[in-house]
Amino acid sequence: MTSKALHTLLRLSLAFIWLWTGLVVLFLAPMADSLALIAPLGLPEWLATYLIQATAIFELFMGIAMIANWRVRIWAAVQIFLIMAFTLIITIFLPAQWLHPFGPISKNIPLLAATIVLYTWEKRREQREDNVYSFHSDLDA
Repeated sequence: MTSKALHTLLRLSLAFIWLWTGLVVLFLAPMADSLALIAPLGLPEWLATYLIQATAIFELFMGIAMIANWRVRIWAAVQIFLIMAFTLIITIFLPAQWLHPFGPISKNIPLLAATIVLYTWEKRREQREDNVYSFHSDLDA
């Protein structure tokens, strides 16, 4: 498999995770289940509902941006931050999730690693593009 094909596979796989999560939260999972899951945070129900829905919409947007190959490095950086923030919040307020038999939180570790790989790949690609000599760059100086 070529490097470009691996890059595309990684980018689309990460896009799938964000799209699927957003779709499940917005359309498939009962809101009551989501609210029960974050109840230990102690948020008022209206705020918890808003945060759940806003996060899901944002996740959909990230997935679409990744599919569109639009500003991938920036979105990868946002994803790295979100994965770390979600993992930290869950570790503090919902530590039992680490012991869940299906490993919903432990899967954040390889997800974080994959996203860091994509970020690094994108950064190197952008640096290579910036270092390409252009006749026009001499004229602009």
